Amino acid sequence: MILPQNLPITTGYSSQFFANVGKTENKGIEFGLTSINFKPVSRSTFGWTTNLSVSLNRNKITALSSGVTEDIGSNRFVGYPINSLYN
Repeated sequence: MILPQNLPITTGYSSQFFANVGKTENKGIEFGLTSINFKPVSRSTFGWTTNLSVSLNRNKITALSSGVTEDIGSNRFVGYPINSLYN
């Protein structure tokens, strides 16, 4: 999980740097279906093809590099998706 890491506010800098900040787990399924409903015989006849795709993907953080379970400043929490927001 290489993501931008915030520098501590006590440094006086507001920039970020990229670091390996933890481990993730991704699970999902993808399904695709193609059907040719009417196949044209020539250029002047009607043809109809249908394409359908469905995907479901889930991710979660399994560990953070510093050994903590939450990094509130960077919105990273063990057991939750990568883009979770702290409320």
